[in-house]
Amino acid sequence: CRKPKGGEPKYVYSTGLKTSKLLFGEYNIEKGELLCITEGPLDTIWLVQHGFYSVALFGLAMSKEQEIRLRNLKPQEYIICLDNDEAGQKAIYGYKDDAGRARTGIAERLSKYSAVSYIKIPNGFKDVQEIRDSLILNKVINNRTVIGGI
Repeated sequence: CRKPKGGEPKYVYSTGLKTSKLLFGEYNIEKGELLCITEGPLDTIWLVQHGFYSVALFGLAMSKEQEIRLRNLKPQEYIICLDNDEAGQKAIYGYKDDAGRARTGIAERLSKYSAVSYIKIPNGFKDVQEIRDSLILNKVINNRTVIGGI
């Protein structure tokens, strides 16, 4: 379970579930041009309900197994849709950990396989799930910023 400090559990997964080996929503993906990548299952469900192919990482860290699964989906473009906070930005671009070691971001890791872009979540929203107006959500996705890739 993920439990914010002093709060109730946000997600509770079955005992033994190895989320680092899975992508939530992967079973629902068909070969396509665009694939949105979110932190949480609820973000992915929201995007799918609005017509976007999406998978969730179950958090900010993308494991090697998840990277392989994403590579095998072979979209023309990965759209990174992480939360609008410092941790989300670090996950996209990479960072130095407490020991000073460089940690490669999701964008650089996926750019070996396809084009990569990210969305800018408007001020006042924490994540894509909070964007309740479908016109605004579509605008956010369509106005994404290309980072790189092949």
